[in-house]
Amino acid sequence: MCPHRSGPVRIAVVGDEAGDRLRAGVATTARSVRVDHATPAAVQATADGDEEPKDCLLVDDGASGVDGPEMARGADETTPVVVLVEEYERTTAALAAGAAATLPRRLAEDDPGLLARRLVSVADPTGTRSLEEDHEKYAT
Repeated sequence: MCPHRSGPVRIAVVGDEAGDRLRAGVATTARSVRVDHATPAAVQATADGDEEPKDCLLVDDGASGVDGPEMARGADETTPVVVLVEEYERTTAALAAGAAATLPRRLAEDDPGLLARRLVSVADPTGTRSLEEDHEKYAT
């Protein structure tokens, strides 16, 4: 999380289905949010300093080939990681691995708007980059 950035809140998502649902949820928020697909390799490249970190990383632990706790462990330490989980054991494993939070995987399907709002609050907890502030800042 970097409170000195301007522009939209940038969320990287590991897991295609969660990314698609998050994009739908972003449309219901009053915030400027950019959602980018990320691969495990891209998450590692960011941790290695080869790519600019995002404001938040969402990891779908139920996506094929994705290990949420492992992704949390290997992510850039300045980027908060939120892991979507189905089972309690995965919740504790993700939190022990350094995830900032876990959310039920079903939330992406049941209420993508709430998912988007929760991720924005993790990425920008003080709300310093709200859409209204961006409009004021860049108005001519």
